Amino acid sequence: MGGMENFTTTHIKNARYSNLPPGKYTLHVRGANTGQIWSEEETLRVNIEAPFWKTDFFYGGVILIVIGSVVSATRAHYKQKIKRKLSEWEKQHAVLQERERSWGDMHDDLGSGLSTIAILSELAIQRQFNQISSPKSSLKNFRIIQRIDC
Repeated sequence: MGGMENFTTTHIKNARYSNLPPGKYTLHVRGANTGQIWSEEETLRVNIEAPFWKTDFFYGGVILIVIGSVVSATRAHYKQKIKRKLSEWEKQHAVLQERERSWGDMHDDLGSGLSTIAILSELAIQRQFNQISSPKSSLKNFRIIQRIDC
């Protein structure tokens, strides 16, 4: 077969060539009978295909699968990272909203407290100088001012 120029004579009626690499081969055979009369040379063409795991298509498929896996894993990693960041930002946003709400409440409470102090101070000053005729009328004025202030 391809490149084997030396022929051997044997009494075995079969030939075995194992571990041949993929390719096209031509086997030239001649036989002789018991009277040593040789036959015409016969040729046998043999095409040995590579196993599927040694083909370019298989290598290409494996490369595509590896690249796809790397891309998919990278994408999943960054997606998870973005989800964690988003969750962290949402928590920070909720904390900031709560702070703003509590600051607003404190501002309202402080303003209300200061208004109450101002009104009570004014009433105390008026009372001290006897400008208020009766305590009931001062309370009515206080309630009216308190409603307007809210």
